[in-house]
Amino acid sequence: MKQTISFLQKIYEFGVFKIFCSPFKANPYITMKQLLYIWAFHLLLASACFAQTKTQLKKIDSLKARVAQVALPDTAKVDDLNELAWLHRNFDNKATLGYAQRAKALAQQAGYKLGLATAYNRLATAHKRKDEYEKAINYYKQALTIEEELQHNYGISRAYNNLGIVLKKQRKYQNALAHFQQSLHYLQKSKKHSQAKVAIKKLNMANCYKSIGQVQLAMKYYLEAINAFGGNKQSKRFHLIGNCYLNLGTLYQKTNHFKKARTYTLKALTLFEKGRNKRLLITTYNQLGVLHYKVSDFEVALKYYYQNLSLRKELGSTQNIQGVYNNMGLTYLQLAKLDSAQYFLQKSIAFSLEKNDFQTLAQAYNNQGLALTKDKKYLNATEYFTKALQLSEKVGDKVNRQDALENLSNAYAKMEQYDNAFQYFDQYKNARDSLEINFRKAMDYKEDYEKEKHQRELLEKDQKIKSAEIDRLKEYSFRQTLVNYFFGIGLLLLLIIVFAIVKNYQERRKVRDQRQKIDKLLNDQELLALSKMLEGQEKERERVAQDLHDRLGGMLSVVKMQFTALSQSVDWVQPEHEQRYDKAMNLLDETCDSVRKVSHDISAKALQKFGLIPALNDLKVNIEDTQALRVEVIDTGFEKHRLPAKYEVQVYRIVQELLGNVLKHADAQEVEIQLYWKHEEVNLHISVEDDGRGFDVAEAQAKRGIGLAGLDSRVKSLSGTYSIDSSMGKGTTVMLDIPVSITTNEIGETKQPKK
Repeated sequence: MKQTISFLQKIYEFGVFKIFCSPFKANPYITMKQLLYIWAFHLLLASACFAQTKTQLKKIDSLKARVAQVALPDTAKVDDLNELAWLHRNFDNKATLGYAQRAKALAQQAGYKLGLATAYNRLATAHKRKDEYEKAINYYKQALTIEEELQHNYGISRAYNNLGIVLKKQRKYQNALAHFQQSLHYLQKSKKHSQAKVAIKKLNMANCYKSIGQVQLAMKYYLEAINAFGGNKQSKRFHLIGNCYLNLGTLYQKTNHFKKARTYTLKALTLFEKGRNKRLLITTYNQLGVLHYKVSDFEVALKYYYQNLSLRKELGSTQNIQGVYNNMGLTYLQLAKLDSAQYFLQKSIAFSLEKNDFQTLAQAYNNQGLALTKDKKYLNATEYFTKALQLSEKVGDKVNRQDALENLSNAYAKMEQYDNAFQYFDQYKNARDSLEINFRKAMDYKEDYEKEKHQRELLEKDQKIKSAEIDRLKEYSFRQTLVNYFFGIGLLLLLIIVFAIVKNYQERRKVRDQRQKIDKLLNDQELLALSKMLEGQEKERERVAQDLHDRLGGMLSVVKMQFTALSQSVDWVQPEHEQRYDKAMNLLDETCDSVRKVSHDISAKALQKFGLIPALNDLKVNIEDTQALRVEVIDTGFEKHRLPAKYEVQVYRIVQELLGNVLKHADAQEVEIQLYWKHEEVNLHISVEDDGRGFDVAEAQAKRGIGLAGLDSRVKSLSGTYSIDSSMGKGTTVMLDIPVSITTNEIGETKQPKK
């Protein structure tokens, strides 16, 4: 959360409203059109800032949490602090310095040299971004010392490369070139050697050669770098490939090939926008401004310059800002806005002197001389042109030297000092011819390089084709030699596999048959156990019913007879107790009836004596006498035959259980019982349907109550099946199918009846 707030504070510091107002302070001569360009551009930039990826913020928060852990080893903390410094480098230089200092102190304390070298690199990077080059060089050199001590070739290469970059920023190109060459040397010796990393070193060398005017060598290394990067396909190298295109555009621009220069620069702009590389966009905007200046499109040139300044302000960068001020001064000069030109040229001179940038200072002197020339102050103008010439020769800037010579020639001509004018014109002509020769050599080199590259590719292609043909012939011969050998082995293996498959199939079939037999025995045993259990239950019912009827019922009858005899023989009951005596006798009668009814319900005498259908009708009468439910029994096929006794008992108990469930749970008005059985058929079909409130079948089966468990056990003991159809508010239907054997009393040994 703190990281996000810090990032938003950065946006505010260089935000839209501040940028919108800042051009008025910087330049009172800015036009409304230019102001609209700046406003629109920075509105987009502010949106991009707010869209910073959550992934990076999460990574930063994760690393902070890890660093705060006490148990984390010091070496791991150093690595995490260095990583935090690296992640903050683009938007919070102060945080980068803080994390790098902590990593440095902890690495020194733990004696972790590799982490210390990385910390020095992070510190140097932070100072480099603040244009504090001497501090950056000092830290890079300390990192180089450690890497050399560890004999870490890749680290040595990295340190030389970073030193070269700083020296190049200080315009010490020859010294920078030497460091880049050393970096390339150690990179090729390291295990991390790759074409892309080699290409980076060549790109840096090309930039140096370009800066000192060696166009041919610059062109050579730019082309080699682009080739090594693989064109635009390597998305991770957008900024480096774009850098190559940008510098090629600069070379074409300096030799006045503006169409090609614009083509390469726009390629660079596209890649930098894809990679969202704002620092390189700064350089690209400046170069596009120069290009449009060269073709006299001054308004568009100023648009790009103001975009450059605004983006610099957002990033807090003043690196090479003197060059932009110089270009803006020159552009306003062409628009004949001398006050604005003088304003920006003076800023360029001030920054150039502050940064010891003698090359840009020479250009600013040259342009200041042009401004004085337009103001017809020719003598003062020659002083600035002379300063520009001297500085250009000092830094080796051939293009600015050519411009200074031309301007001196023109100034002396206007002062009618023709000897001096012709002298400087001759020097200007020689300088111009020299640059054109260098450019033609560079173009010739480019064409030769492309031809050589094409021929090399064709040769490599032919060699690959020949090599592939030779390999194909060798492979064909080798295959022919092995075909017969492997054919025999393959046939033998095939026979073995077929035999194994057949054998395995037979074994599996035996095992399956054995399992089926075992399953059948287990199933028969289970059915027999269920049958015995239910048979035991019926016997127990008979015993209990007999005891109730014979013993308890008999005893109650004797008691009643004794009371009756006593009341008839002796007049001992007082009138006031007669009512109580009658009530006791009524209760005794009711008790006898209840015992008789319970005995009847338990033993189902009607079932034993008359069969299933009369027993169900008797059950129907008993239920309807209570006026709780109307019961209808519909039977088919029972006119001449009775079910075997064991089937009758179990079917009766099943229907009795279902009717009990209806009475207890269904809240029904009517129940219909249908039984369909023909003596010739095997199955007995039973359905019990009520008009009650229904229930959720799935939920009831999941709960597995006593009622369903009993139903399932009884049906299973008869080897039957059942289904329940019910829904809330629509009643319930239970359907059963039971296979009936009339040739045996053993359940589970069902045989077809004889016809």
